[in-house]
Amino acid sequence: MSDKQQKTYIPPKINEKERWKYIGFDVFPKEPKDLFQSEEEKKKLVEQVRARLAHHEHLRSDCTLLEERVTAFDRIFLTIASVVMVLALFLPWYSVYNEIVEQPKPTQVLNQPTTPVATTEISATTTPGEIEATGDASTAVPAVTDTGLAAVAEPTGSQIGTEELITTVMARKKIHREFERLSGIGALISIGSIGSAVLTSGLGLMLTGLLFIIFTLLCLALPAYNLYGIYGLKGNPDAIALKLKKIMRLNWIPLVIFVAGLVFSFFGGEYSFNAAEKFSSLGAGYSPLTYLGTLSWGVYVSLAGFILCAAKGVEI
Repeated sequence: MSDKQQKTYIPPKINEKERWKYIGFDVFPKEPKDLFQSEEEKKKLVEQVRARLAHHEHLRSDCTLLEERVTAFDRIFLTIASVVMVLALFLPWYSVYNEIVEQPKPTQVLNQPTTPVATTEISATTTPGEIEATGDASTAVPAVTDTGLAAVAEPTGSQIGTEELITTVMARKKIHREFERLSGIGALISIGSIGSAVLTSGLGLMLTGLLFIIFTLLCLALPAYNLYGIYGLKGNPDAIALKLKKIMRLNWIPLVIFVAGLVFSFFGGEYSFNAAEKFSSLGAGYSPLTYLGTLSWGVYVSLAGFILCAAKGVEI
């Protein structure tokens, strides 16, 4: 098509039916139905819109911006999670054990004599029929051949013999574990004894011990701060929600401490005390296996409460 033809080309106009066909990318392939079922419904809706505009309310009544950001369910959920953090301090946080080896009992030997076995006098003139007539199946005699009886080496004549049956019982070595557990509150109370042993050990164990002292204290501080944000903040609902959101972000700190403790355990370190004499589960030195094996389920319960509060803060 030449430039002259392009300038003079005028696209055809679409009619009303074609225009309705292409509204909303074929959402309405045909002419849409009326939005109102009756004139009364239309009049009622128009009056509601005018009333809202008279009060300078420019948002729809069902707009999500008008929804409550912190609902009653959210407050109950955060309250339960905060209480669980505190209660977790009374659960076992640390667990160690000793392996006790049970000495096997002495080996039992049973001497059981058997019934005396009689032998039959065998001579050179004894016939196979006479041997069978004895009726004793336990009597061992040589095989009889066509050429006669085989030579008998031991002994001839009558004798009484016994057999001894020896039975041994082998006892297996048994090992059982004796556990000792310490709660979070117990760890804070015994920080003078246990804490001094941990903080004077290798670098990895020392840093982990410091972090878990902070972790334990946060189980008291953060729940109290959470409850203050849930019930103590006053003012505009949006401002309260934003402040509560910032408070809930702090609940990620215990998770960071837990991961940091795992990283520090890879540094290892020697104990400042004889761990082998006290608890065999501690091993010869500090390691990730010792870190994960020593932590008990109370730590994970408190950690779950922190994560739930932090995740709920993201939704607010």
